Amino acid sequence: MTLKSAKDWLTNSKVGDALKAELHALSSEELDDAMKQELKFGTSGLRGLMGAGNNRMNFHTVARATQGLSEYLLSAGRAPKVCIAYDTRRHSREFAECAARVLRDNEIDVYLFDSPRPTPLLSYAIRQLKAGAGIVITASHNPREYNGYKVYSHYGGQITDEEAKAITTKIEAWDLFDFPRDLDTSQIQLGRDAQFISDELLEDYYRQVLSLSLNPGLLRQEAQNLHILYTPLYGTGLEIVSAVLKRAGFSLGIVPQQKGPGGDFTTTPYPNPEIEAVYDLARKTAGPEVELILATDPDCDRFGVMARNRAGEFQLLTGNQQAVLICHYLLSQQQKIAGKLYGYVYSSNVSTGLIRRLAERYGVGFEETLTGFKYIAEKMEARSNRAQEQLIFAMEESNGCLAGNFLRDKDGAVGCLLIAEAALYYRSRGMTLWQGLEGIYQQWGYYLAETLSLPMPGKEGGKRQQEIIGDLRRNWPERLKTLKVAECRDYSLGLQGLPKANLLKFVCADGSWLAFRPSGTEPKLKVYLEACGNTRPEAKNRLVVMKTVIAEIVRE
Repeated sequence: MTLKSAKDWLTNSKVGDALKAELHALSSEELDDAMKQELKFGTSGLRGLMGAGNNRMNFHTVARATQGLSEYLLSAGRAPKVCIAYDTRRHSREFAECAARVLRDNEIDVYLFDSPRPTPLLSYAIRQLKAGAGIVITASHNPREYNGYKVYSHYGGQITDEEAKAITTKIEAWDLFDFPRDLDTSQIQLGRDAQFISDELLEDYYRQVLSLSLNPGLLRQEAQNLHILYTPLYGTGLEIVSAVLKRAGFSLGIVPQQKGPGGDFTTTPYPNPEIEAVYDLARKTAGPEVELILATDPDCDRFGVMARNRAGEFQLLTGNQQAVLICHYLLSQQQKIAGKLYGYVYSSNVSTGLIRRLAERYGVGFEETLTGFKYIAEKMEARSNRAQEQLIFAMEESNGCLAGNFLRDKDGAVGCLLIAEAALYYRSRGMTLWQGLEGIYQQWGYYLAETLSLPMPGKEGGKRQQEIIGDLRRNWPERLKTLKVAECRDYSLGLQGLPKANLLKFVCADGSWLAFRPSGTEPKLKVYLEACGNTRPEAKNRLVVMKTVIAEIVRE
C-alpha cells in the first residue's frame, strides 16, 4: 500500500464527511502524526488513537485489517466462521459492524455479541462455536482516545508471531480506500451479515467459571458475610462479574458512578486496575462493612484488588501479590482434596519468582513464557490433550490470571471469583488477605517486585530506549556490577525455545532480578525488578539498591 497523504484523505469520495472534518480541525503537528506511518498490525492486532489518517483507528484501517484476516482464514483452510466482540469505548460497536460487513463480503459467517462483552467471553465463544478466528474491538486499559482490534486464533488464544506475520502479508496487499464508503454508516443486517451469539453460551460460561470454586461449602455458609464493592470502570465486566460473584453467594455492591457503559472514563485518569488512583471513588464509596474492592478494566481481562490492611485501610495488591495469593490457595486446597497434584502452572518471564517456587513445592509442572498471555495460551493448547498436564493456574504481573481449561485468555471474572474465595478462606481463619500474604512470605521468603514504566515518547524516546537496551546488552557486567548479577538472559537470541523478543533479564546470585524491554503498546521503557530476602527489611533494602542502579542507567 502507498502511504496516503492528507490530500488523498480529503479528496477521496470513499472517506466520510466526519473523518474529513476531523482532518480539517487538526494542527499541523497532529496532522503529521496522523499521516506519518501506517497503523501497524502485530501480535496485538491494531491499537492507536481514533481518528482520520493512516496512523489512526478508523473504518478504513479496520476494514483493511479484516480483509487481510479474511484472506488468511480462507487460504489457511480454517473454518470460515468468525466471532466478534467489542467493549464500551467510542466507536467499538461501529468498528465491530464494519468488520462483520467485510467478513460477509468474503463469504465468512459472522457471530456477533449483541452488546458489549468481555474479551475472555470471546475466547470462550470461539472454542464453543468452533470458529476459525475471533475479533475483539478494544483498547483494553488504554486512555479514552484509543481503540484497538485484536485477533484470536481458532483455539481461543490471541494470535502469536507466526499468524500475525501471515495476516500482515495479506493486509499489506490492500489499499485503505479499496472499501465502500458506507462501511461507516450502514448497520449490519442480522441473518444476512451476522448472527447474534445466544445467551445460552453465556450461561455455559457462568457454569464453567463457578465450577472453579474449591470450597462450595464455605461459600454457602459464609460468602454472604463477605462484603465486596466492585467497579467495572464503565466496561464490559458489570453484568458478568456481578453475576459470577452473586451466584457464588457474595454480598456485592457496585460503584454507581462507574457502572457505565461509557468510553470516556470521566471519573478516572484511565481505566487500568493496576493504578491506585483508579480506586479513589471506590474508596470514598465503600462503607465500613466492605472488606474487598475489586475492579476490572473495560474489556474485563484484567482485574485489581484492594483489601483492608492491619490498620483497616484499603491497600492495593499488585498483580504479582494477587496471583501469589490465588496460586497458593489453589495448590494448597487442591492438595487437600486430591493428595498428589497433576498439571501445570505458567507465568510470564517478568512475573514474580515466587510462583515458580510454589509450583515446585507442590510438585506440579512449571513453565515460563514471554510477556503476553497469548504465549501462555499457546502452551496450554499444546498440552490440551494430555490429562495430567492441564492448566492449574497461569498469571502475568500485569494483573492477569486464569484457572481452568475452558478459556485461552486471562479472565477478570475468574480472577475476581478466586481472590474473593481466597479472602473468604482467610477470613474463616480470622485473617485478612494481607495477613495471608505475609504468612506466605514468612514461609517461602520475601519477594518484593515493582514495575517501572518510564515515558520516552516520540522518535527521540524510541531511540533512547534502544540505546539503553543496546548498552546493557554490551556492557552489563560494568553497569550492574554492584548488584552481583550471576546471569544475563538475552531473549533476542530465542532462549528456551521461545520466540525472539527484545528483552534483557539479569538474575542476581540471591535470586533477585531485573528486566528491561520497550513497551509493545505505549511509548515507554518497561523495567521490571524483584528483590528477594529472608526478611522484609532485607528485601526492601535490596529493592532500594536496585532502583538506584536503574536510575543511574536511565539518567546517563
